[in-house]
Amino acid sequence: MLEEEGYRKKIILASASPRRRKILELLKLDFEVIEPKNCEERQFKNPYKTVIQNSIVKTKNVYNYIREYGLKKQDLDLMLLVKLRS
Repeated sequence: MLEEEGYRKKIILASASPRRRKILELLKLDFEVIEPKNCEERQFKNPYKTVIQNSIVKTKNVYNYIREYGLKKQDLDLMLLVKLRS
């Protein structure tokens, strides 16, 4: 499933959450944890919007960190963001 064109995709958990880490461990996935730095979480009236918006901010933060300091460009071939409905 995570293998494509003869090489494995790298899974990065962009979260400091021990619960999310435990889920990936239970699934026996090989992953790396990179915690977002200086990300201010926001609260919205709609809890769905709160989760999605904070996830997007954290994902972009870790993605930019990796591009600047971490992985090679070819390792960053996929970034998935969820677009909120109005």
